[in-house]
Amino acid sequence: MLTKGLYFCVKLALLQLYPAYICYKAIKADNQTEYASLLKFWVVSISYLSVEYFSDIFLFWIPFYVEIKLIIALWLILPQTKGASVFYTGYLDPFLNAHEKQIDSTLLEIQAKLKESVVFYGKQAIDSLKKLVSDSVFKVRREHFYIYFAYL
Repeated sequence: MLTKGLYFCVKLALLQLYPAYICYKAIKADNQTEYASLLKFWVVSISYLSVEYFSDIFLFWIPFYVEIKLIIALWLILPQTKGASVFYTGYLDPFLNAHEKQIDSTLLEIQAKLKESVVFYGKQAIDSLKKLVSDSVFKVRREHFYIYFAYL
């Protein structure tokens, strides 16, 4: 349990908050040389967090799983190990280069289908809203009509 808390603090502070602040400082100082290393770190960091999200679902039962994650996170984070740079240049960059066209086409396909779905369901929502408003307005008018003739 102690390891879980330590891992959470390391992940939050050193994998997310501290790099975000360093990015803020680099943007504020307009430090162009630091941008490339920061972008590499964020690509590695987000990749790690995405893999971790799914691996937690299936691998939580493995003994020392949290400890292994802590070691990997520290390896990626610490400047002495340059783990993020090693992982990016050794694994992530070659993988993304090899699959870039497929990833791009898949993203474009998803974007097109999402746009189509939003338009379709948006029209349905607008039609439903029109019907709801129309029914409410005419119901009120009918009730006033009946009340008016009831007093005549």
